[in-house]
Amino acid sequence: MAGVPISEVLVKRPLPLVALPLLLLLLLCSSCTGDPAAELGGHGDCEGEVAATVSQGLSTINCSESTATGYQNGNPFTITVVKVDGKPVEKATANAYYVMAQAAAAAGVHIQVISGFRTMSEQQYLYNCYQCGCCNNGNLAAKPGYSNHQSGHALDLNTSSGGVLNWLNNNGAKYGFKRTVPSEAWHWEWWGGGPGGGPCGGGSAGGNCVENCGKFGCGCVNGECSGGFCPGTGCSATQTSNCAAYGCGCETGKCSGGFCEGTGCTAKQTNDCAAYGCGCVDGKCSGGFCEGTGCTAKQTNDCAAFGCNCVDGKCNGGFCEGTGCTAKEVTDCGKFGCGCVDHQCSGGIGCGSKGNGCTAKEITDCGKFGCDCYDHQCTGGACSPPSGSGGAGSGSAGSGSGGASSGGAGSGSGGASSGSGGASGAAGAGAAGADPTGSGGGGAGATSGAPGKAPARGAALPGEDSGCACRASGTSRARSPWALAALALAWSLRRRRRAAHSVG
Repeated sequence: MAGVPISEVLVKRPLPLVALPLLLLLLLCSSCTGDPAAELGGHGDCEGEVAATVSQGLSTINCSESTATGYQNGNPFTITVVKVDGKPVEKATANAYYVMAQAAAAAGVHIQVISGFRTMSEQQYLYNCYQCGCCNNGNLAAKPGYSNHQSGHALDLNTSSGGVLNWLNNNGAKYGFKRTVPSEAWHWEWWGGGPGGGPCGGGSAGGNCVENCGKFGCGCVNGECSGGFCPGTGCSATQTSNCAAYGCGCETGKCSGGFCEGTGCTAKQTNDCAAYGCGCVDGKCSGGFCEGTGCTAKQTNDCAAFGCNCVDGKCNGGFCEGTGCTAKEVTDCGKFGCGCVDHQCSGGIGCGSKGNGCTAKEITDCGKFGCDCYDHQCTGGACSPPSGSGGAGSGSAGSGSGGASSGGAGSGSGGASSGSGGASGAAGAGAAGADPTGSGGGGAGATSGAPGKAPARGAALPGEDSGCACRASGTSRARSPWALAALALAWSLRRRRRAAHSVG
């Protein structure tokens, strides 16, 4: 059947209904595994490794300018782009890159741009692939509006080509380019720095390092842009060493993080981590939806002084408000049917004896009312009696006037209610016995306890023992649709038999 269109096959030999879902799944998967470069309109790389299939000629640059909408930290702005190796690249970044590429070519290394500036729709596609894992190998991608490809500072280069990665590792920083994503050898960013120049005019942040790097919100360290909104800590080796002597990190020329005030992260590091729903601590993504508590050593110690844990830079859990868990910890514990307390799985239905799901503060607060605590709620003790134990009202006994039954004491709602309070001074009700008209006496007691909740599914009703099939008067068990259908069929057969007997 080779070469026959699938549509013709479906017409001639219709598939059984059970095969249609499978066919639909196959069609959807085939649409997910297309060529990302084609779907991006020729923008080669999709945050993934780049095969060495590009030509080995010198990089080409076209200085004809066009404008586009760039994004930084989710905020739109107008960006000017030119074409490098046929890809759109922000103008200043293109100048800096071209100067570097010419130097590499002189050393016999041919660098080329695989992906440069990206539009919102292109970044949305890559982010969707990252979320679903159904395209682009599920490679890491920042949220749309937060990628440094959209701000014009990031380039994906042909690092799998011979000698390119080694040359960049040894020389990239001289031209202001740094590898900023450890897991992506091809991802390089320029935030100013380098010798300046370039064929498209406008210059780049070379020359006066402090002044020019400041234009990008960066510091200047050893003649390179660093710290602030640029890659790097923004601290010299001496500054870093001096801060370390106090158990602190260094950020843009200041001691920060560790046992010092501050998070120990630059503006760029903080923004980059936020793009993935994480905080930043001591130069690393931590807390939120990332590994770690999201707290520095100082923050952790300060919170511990009050009997509290620390989550995302704030005291939380222990004897403080909150559960003491990050978003990732809560999500991870939830996968096993557990709650999360003080950075550990606890409570829920799947953690067994791993805790009651309550912080120290919650246990203490519930104990003030004579209650236990489970899964962040006060329960047991004086807070909620066992199901079906409604308390008796304080009304006096009334006597029924009729038949074999006399009015009893006013009482709570028994098994039908899980509350602790009985009815207030209820009149004793005459039993429906020999004399259904008997009237009960009046009660004068006050209500005690809170009204109960509705009985749980399957709980015993008043007058019904849960271990037998007897029912309270006036109650009936709900029947399933299948049971009702069976009864209807039996009733129909019974009528037919009767009709047959009557004829005979």
